[in-house]
Amino acid sequence: MNKVVKYTGFGILGVLALFACLILSSVLSGYIGTSNHEKQFESFIEIAVPRLTEWNIQDYEELMVTEIFNEIDRQHSLKNLKKFSKLGKLVSMNKIELQNATTFYPFLKPNRTVALYLVAVTFDTGDAQVLLQLVEKKGDVRIEGFRITSKHLDE
Repeated sequence: MNKVVKYTGFGILGVLALFACLILSSVLSGYIGTSNHEKQFESFIEIAVPRLTEWNIQDYEELMVTEIFNEIDRQHSLKNLKKFSKLGKLVSMNKIELQNATTFYPFLKPNRTVALYLVAVTFDTGDAQVLLQLVEKKGDVRIEGFRITSKHLDE
């Protein structure tokens, strides 16, 4: 009887230790993965923002998640591009700042990392900010959503 309790205790302790190891490895891989993704996201941003600020709908189609782009009303998109084009030509990207990043580990599906970046930019009309929601899946980075803000858009 005493041996049964002893071995049951060791079994439970072993299972708890296994869960602790799994949780720790998950946390560490998420942390390490985020830093790797950060470089990948920033490289994408350095290419994508200049293309976005050319105000060409084809660039948006190539850079965005296909399913999301296809759901957007094309006439509304063209109207927004015309509005954004009032900002003029991109002069510089001043700062790329990670706001938040989360990696999802779905069961039997590829991992997916979503990141929110704030990019300070300067146009020939003045300063603006580009808020980008990016997604990485199987090594491919795409834009899920974005917002451009500037006092020059309100005029």
